Amino acid sequence: MAELDLSLPERLTPEALALVRAPRGLVIVPTAEDPSSIYIFPNQELGAIASGLGQFRLDPAGAGHVVLRDAAGRETQLQLGSAGGQTLMRLRAPGQGDTRLFVGCASTTR
Repeated sequence: MAELDLSLPERLTPEALALVRAPRGLVIVPTAEDPSSIYIFPNQELGAIASGLGQFRLDPAGAGHVVLRDAAGRETQLQLGSAGGQTLMRLRAPGQGDTRLFVGCASTTR
């Protein structure tokens, strides 16, 4: 989080945020105004996901399923869960057939 924080521009415009990428994984930061609004910062490997202000909503597909809408309006399917005491997130980015698995998700709201 500290490395991402250092890369944030002074002025948080959509154009400036579009250039910010997380050093690893996918960073999701909630906004204070609306619980469904979030800032999304994917790493370079998740280039199909646009950085910036986005939204999320529950997916009726099942428990733990979430739809992430990025700053460009593209939707990514997420599934949240846990196994062996570790928090897990499965992600299928737009235009990519493969599913990515992230282990050890950490809170961004401490």
